[in-house]
Amino acid sequence: MLKAKSNRSARSGAETIVFPTTEGRRRFPDFIQDSYGSKTITGFDRYGRFLGAIVPPEAVFLLAEEDGEIDEFARHKIRECARKLIRELHAREEDIEGSVSTDELRAERAQMRSPN
Repeated sequence: MLKAKSNRSARSGAETIVFPTTEGRRRFPDFIQDSYGSKTITGFDRYGRFLGAIVPPEAVFLLAEEDGEIDEFARHKIRECARKLIRELHAREEDIEGSVSTDELRAERAQMRSPN
């Protein structure tokens, strides 16, 4: 089965489970199979903005609160992966808060280009 990206997060030492959309397109069949077989959740971002995730079918039933037939292992694994994804997203938000926004960079560049 596919394992999460081998890169380690600098903040927590945990495996990264959020991938760029370009890698998601390239490895889509692997992510789908991993989601189904290993009950993992894989997130995707573009330019640092979280866009979505591939989740196992059982996760949809959990969201709809119709999870009566989901075995305890699958339920635990899905919740564990979801919490890990949320922790990673929060860590990324903290990293972004200290950085300069794209709009600020564009404004600064435009100001530097203007002849005054």
